[in-house]
Amino acid sequence: MAYATQLLIDHARKKDVLMVFILSEWLIIFIAFGFSLLEYFLFWRIPNISEHLNIQSSSPFLAPGVAFISSFFLTVIMFLGAVCLASMAGYLFADFSLVFSGILVSGILCIAYLFRQIFSSEMKGAESGESL
Repeated sequence: MAYATQLLIDHARKKDVLMVFILSEWLIIFIAFGFSLLEYFLFWRIPNISEHLNIQSSSPFLAPGVAFISSFFLTVIMFLGAVCLASMAGYLFADFSLVFSGILVSGILCIAYLFRQIFSSEMKGAESGESL
């Protein structure tokens, strides 16, 4: 990843627009998916991770789903950073399709997580005999 970042900076100095565009978009998508996968393995595959790690559930910053939602916002922030880097090189991107697809996928994963939380709370209510 450090190599890709250095390559991106070198191409920005050379004002090679296409390579700056491609490298920055793929770096953004790679990091966003990395955070999403981390969230998936930490909070979806290990059911009681907060108990294993002795995490206080009252802390909103350590609640499940924070990494998922923050990966979406991180993608947006990195997208803006890539635009700033391109404008420093003297150009703006002509095509944002890959970046927007990365933001869209992160957003869909956030929405899927929220739906999962809603349905799991409904299932718990149905199991205990409560009605919503």
